[in-house]
Amino acid sequence: MTWSTYVALGDSLTAGTGDVGRDGRRVGWAQRLADILSVRTAVRYRLTNLAVDGATVSQVLSGQLPTAAAARPDLLSVTVGMNDIRARGFDELSFKAGLGELLEALAGTEATVLTCTLPDVAAIMPLSPEMAEIARERMRQASDIIREQAESYGAVCLDAWSLPGITDPDLYSPDRVHLGSRGHQLMAAAFADQLAPRWIRVPHRSRVPLTRAALMRRDNYLCAYCGTKAETIDHMVPRSRGGTHDWENCVASCMRCNHRKADRLIEEIGWTLRCVPAVPRGVHWRLIGAAHDGDPQWAAYLTEPSAA
Repeated sequence: MTWSTYVALGDSLTAGTGDVGRDGRRVGWAQRLADILSVRTAVRYRLTNLAVDGATVSQVLSGQLPTAAAARPDLLSVTVGMNDIRARGFDELSFKAGLGELLEALAGTEATVLTCTLPDVAAIMPLSPEMAEIARERMRQASDIIREQAESYGAVCLDAWSLPGITDPDLYSPDRVHLGSRGHQLMAAAFADQLAPRWIRVPHRSRVPLTRAALMRRDNYLCAYCGTKAETIDHMVPRSRGGTHDWENCVASCMRCNHRKADRLIEEIGWTLRCVPAVPRGVHWRLIGAAHDGDPQWAAYLTEPSAA
C-alpha cells in the first residue's frame, strides 16, 4: 500500500518542536516520515502539518480536524495526550471520550490513521521525585487509553512508551520534554518500519535505462542532499547493505556528502532529500538513458518535470 496525501495533526511533538533544520525551520518526525516513505515507495508525499504547540484532544477536535477532513488525505497522523495530562484536573474518562471521538472521525475519512502512545520519559524530565511519579502514572494512563482506542478504531499505533532507546536523554532537546532531531528521526523511522518495510518497491510498467548521464540530467546536476554541484552517484541504501542499483535508490551527490554519508542510511544521520528519486518518463528520457553523455539538443525538453 502507498499513500500520497498526508495530513498531520496534534501537539508540539508533531509540530516539530526541538527539531530544527539547516534553514532554521522546524522539520519534525512527520516530515521525516514523509521523506522516508517517499524513498521506500517511490511515491511523492504531500504533507500538510496542522499540529500546534500545546494542543489538547479537544483543541485538535475543534481546530484541526475540520481542515484535515477537507483535505481528503489517504494518510493521517495524530499525537495528543501530553498536554492533557499536564492539566491539574486531568480526567481519564474525558480524555478517553475525546480521543475516541477524534479517532472515530479520522477513521471515517477512510485514510490510514497513525497515532502513538506517550514515551516513558518522566525520569529524565526536570521534575521533583514526587512530581515525576505523578507524571509517569498519568503518562501510563494516557498511553493505555491511546492503545485501546487505536485498536478500537483501526489506527496504526506506535508504542512510544516502550520504544527502544526512547529514554536516552541525548534524543531530547535541552528542556528534556521535547524530542531533538535524533529523537524525531527515531520516531519517523519506527513509524516507517510499521507502514513500509525497507524491501517494498513499487513496480513500473517500463523503465528508462539507468546511466550516469541520465541520472545527472534527472537531478539537474545537483546533490540530492545539499543542493551543490553533483560530482558522483550515491546509493541511498548502500550496496553493502543490500541496496539496489536502480532509479529509486540512486541520486546525484557531491563528493563531500557522499563521503560523509558513507555506508549509512539517510534516516540514520538525520538527513532529508531535496527531491524524491523516481524513474524518468518520456521517450526522450529513454534516448538519454541509452547514451553515455547528455546531448545539448535535448536540454529544452529535459527542463520539463518529466521525472516527477
